[in-house]
Amino acid sequence: MTIFNVVFGSVSDYVGILAGVLILISFIFKSVTKIRITNIFAAITFIIYGVLLMPNGLPLIITNAVLIVIHIIFLTKNSKKLN
Repeated sequence: MTIFNVVFGSVSDYVGILAGVLILISFIFKSVTKIRITNIFAAITFIIYGVLLMPNGLPLIITNAVLIVIHIIFLTKNSKKLN
């Protein structure tokens, strides 16, 4: 570990923080559609974070991949109800 990593952290740290911030932002919205879209971006970011943590990131990757599928299913169901 270098002094740079101690002071500034690693790329994976920042990706993980970004994913957490996206989850927090989703709590601001009242619209279910906005919440799900924001959570899709958070899940994608968590998958990237999991890849950076490999081989220990596999649970993050699997869980968030499933969450993306669930969000997409519900978004498509809601869009069909609106049409």
